[in-house]
Amino acid sequence: MAAVITPDIPPFASESMSEMTPDEALGALSHSVGYFGSYAVDQATATASHRIEGSVFPNWAGKTHPRFFRLDGDDLVITTPPRPAPGGNVVHTLRWRRPT
Repeated sequence: MAAVITPDIPPFASESMSEMTPDEALGALSHSVGYFGSYAVDQATATASHRIEGSVFPNWAGKTHPRFFRLDGDDLVITTPPRPAPGGNVVHTLRWRRPT
């Protein structure tokens, strides 16, 4: 499972998820993504293929998304291929740091 959430989502007015407003839900969804499934690693090409079974973006279900990975000191850096976005292509990057 992967969940990517930006830290700047404002808190909801209610402590109950069932009481969120449509604007709160849209704001949270537009700043996060989550999916689950399986993966395969190709060490020769430093690629991991995420086979998505379900996602908060349902169009991804049943698709395979490649991710590139590399070690940078104590960090594992994972990037997406360039994707079309308003204003040009974008590459998303995740950085995981090993505890020292």
